[in-house]
Amino acid sequence: MLRTIFVVTTLFVFLAAAGIAQESSWERLADGSLGQVTEFEGVGGIKIPAYIRKPRGEGPFPVIVILHGGKYGKEATIGMGRAVRSPVADFIQQGWAIYSIDYRPSDQFLLPIETDDSVLA
Repeated sequence: MLRTIFVVTTLFVFLAAAGIAQESSWERLADGSLGQVTEFEGVGGIKIPAYIRKPRGEGPFPVIVILHGGKYGKEATIGMGRAVRSPVADFIQQGWAIYSIDYRPSDQFLLPIETDDSVLA
């Protein structure tokens, strides 16, 4: 439970800091939300693709971390973050930010280390 609270708090702080970035570095989506392709460091410092999307208005916003199904795929991660369908669109409409993260590059499916990567995200 404490680890979950720490992760949510860390994401909350991350998103607040991201809100300080210039609005021009964010893409405006059709629903008025803003999104940005980014990455995070997984275990061992490996760079893993991600996409951050926040609703209209001033933050701070609560954050949902979401992973697409399947294995590594940057396009799927970005597509999930930009989705106009449920559940992403529903979260955005309700005032939640989305942090869509990918898996580490690998031909294998769901490595145990990816759990640790997700916590680091």
